[in-house]
Amino acid sequence: MFDYQPLARALQDRRTVHAIPCRSLGDPGYRDRSLEQMADDYCAMVRQVQPAGPYHLLGWSLGGSLAALIAARLEGQGQTVGFLGLVDPFVPAGDAAGSPSWWDDFRLFVSQMLPLARIEDLADIDASVPPRADLLAAALGREAARQGPGGPSGHACMDGADLAQAFLTTLHLKHLALQAQALAPVQAAASLWWSDETAAGHRLRLAQQLRQEGAEGVDRAEGTVIRADHYAIMRNEGLTAEILDALALEYALD
Repeated sequence: MFDYQPLARALQDRRTVHAIPCRSLGDPGYRDRSLEQMADDYCAMVRQVQPAGPYHLLGWSLGGSLAALIAARLEGQGQTVGFLGLVDPFVPAGDAAGSPSWWDDFRLFVSQMLPLARIEDLADIDASVPPRADLLAAALGREAARQGPGGPSGHACMDGADLAQAFLTTLHLKHLALQAQALAPVQAAASLWWSDETAAGHRLRLAQQLRQEGAEGVDRAEGTVIRADHYAIMRNEGLTAEILDALALEYALD
């Protein structure tokens, strides 16, 4: 949720924003079964808050996949999606067999959440066995305390237990993502923003899955490239300005 804060602040007093967090973050005992089940549940939540469209949806990374799945469900229920914004979205490819070990994912997680940490400082974590929440919480808590509230990540308010749960949730969602089927077609024209490291084939695969692969669809699939990597893109001021422009809202940089 931290990654969406710059956009949410820019939308303050302009648009009402409703965020849907992954329930596992607040309830360690809860586990989603599939992206399709998550989209069903989230679609029901959206309609509980706003019973009828047009709907304006936006998601980043796996949240982009879920936004597209929700859009397809809303359209299937006879509703209109007025805006579908996808920011460097995950696109299912059916390549679960090639997924790296959890330790590789953990190293990446630490580099993003606790950028001053050295992975060798977390020596009490055994990468050869499945991750344990208590050991992760203890090691991450020590490192978070060492970096202090002024740390550079913006996640310094999270304690060890929060960080451990965030990682385990991320790991489970990755498993669901790698098992996911192709995204459902949508009628809404997706507004797309990609990081500058995303391959052209990845973009085209999204257009094909959303059934926007014609000449116009390929142009849509190209979208706009933002000069930021996947993890920094939501904090990019240029992206924020472009999203507000797509929503016909003015944005003044500080």
